[in-house]
Amino acid sequence: MTVSVNAMWGGVIGLLLLLFVSPLVASRVARTDADPTMFRLVMWGAAVKLAAAPAYLLVIKYFYGGVADAVGYFGYGGRLARQLDQGDFHLRAGRFIGDGATRIATGMVEAVIGHTELGTFFVFSFLAFLGLVCFYRAFRVSLPEAHSRRYARLLFFLPSLAFWTAAPSKDSLTLLALGLAALGGSYLLVRQMRGLVFLAMGLGLVGIIRPHLALLAILAVGVAYPLGRSRQASAVTPISSLIGAFVLLVGGLLLAGVVVHSFHLHSLSLHSVHKVLQTNAKNTGTAARSQIGQFNSSEQASTSLSPTAFPRDFYDVLIRPLPIHAHGFTQLGQSAENLFILGLILTSLPRLAAAGRSLIRQPYLLSALLFTVVWIVLFASIGNLGIVARERTEMLPWLLVLVCVPRRPRVAHAPAPLSASTGLIPSLPPGAAS
Repeated sequence: MTVSVNAMWGGVIGLLLLLFVSPLVASRVARTDADPTMFRLVMWGAAVKLAAAPAYLLVIKYFYGGVADAVGYFGYGGRLARQLDQGDFHLRAGRFIGDGATRIATGMVEAVIGHTELGTFFVFSFLAFLGLVCFYRAFRVSLPEAHSRRYARLLFFLPSLAFWTAAPSKDSLTLLALGLAALGGSYLLVRQMRGLVFLAMGLGLVGIIRPHLALLAILAVGVAYPLGRSRQASAVTPISSLIGAFVLLVGGLLLAGVVVHSFHLHSLSLHSVHKVLQTNAKNTGTAARSQIGQFNSSEQASTSLSPTAFPRDFYDVLIRPLPIHAHGFTQLGQSAENLFILGLILTSLPRLAAAGRSLIRQPYLLSALLFTVVWIVLFASIGNLGIVARERTEMLPWLLVLVCVPRRPRVAHAPAPLSASTGLIPSLPPGAAS
């Protein structure tokens, strides 16, 4: 078998990310946590995440016949990279929000690393990994007494989080963006204003890819924000709190306008949302009817906004397909993970009860609960299990927060003092992490 130069260069990129960039991230996490064992855990997480890139590429080639959105993004990225190299900066990516932004991001990556499919998959997979690291840091900032290693293991090694975000796609960029938003929100909830920087970066990125998720994220943080409190109160804390509230309000209004424009709505009323869900069920169900093991018709997808429909929404999003209903390699793998998640939830009922009792004391739990519940209600309208499997990577990091709460309150241990930083994975002040 002949290996092309581009494929070899792609492999080199993967090795560089694993051997030189990942250790920097892992060592920073370990230092911030004052826990040397986290270095190995994060490194293994990076290795699994990067290994998912060639695995995804093989699945596309041998199971999907080379037909996938990631292939299209890669092809456009190559054309854009050549165009930029010739000094032509006129971007022709179609509608900017969504596919257009993803095509441009892929082109920017290829302009830097070259037109290598494997290398591009590695880079996007690593970007998604950074999103997972941000989610982990958000967990540590907000819940210093919770089971951080349990959360890290679930976050870094859950198959769908590793696999479905290992390609040039909206899913990988969305995971990075939501991780940044979660990190920023966690800082705001403890009244650290540097959170505004991360929140703005995260919401800005997800806002040009999936603006409805940006709105959902800022609402989840905004609802919990009044319950937050500073761990090192000072005379400027009330002013900082007002600034944070103002930014969240203005950001929420701006994102609401973007969502209304993007979905061609008159308003964000329940009636308008219901119509969008019906359209979504119809569009995704059309594709699903030609696929074995998917919804048989779009009418079977849930579009109800009633609380009584939530059990069905939960089943459709987190449990389907059961192994007895699964067809094909990917669906069998998905059904196995579904059973794991169901078992995780059932065995974590005491933790979920503890999370419920701590919603007021730990507002990040309220944010995670709101994001999870609303996401399940909205995305149960998708009439295609393949799309659900990919897109629920947006929700799973929030859901996993709820199953990592201690059954009983634990005493937090402060790490050794570390210098403040403005890096991607910033250090915490003394007492902010256990």
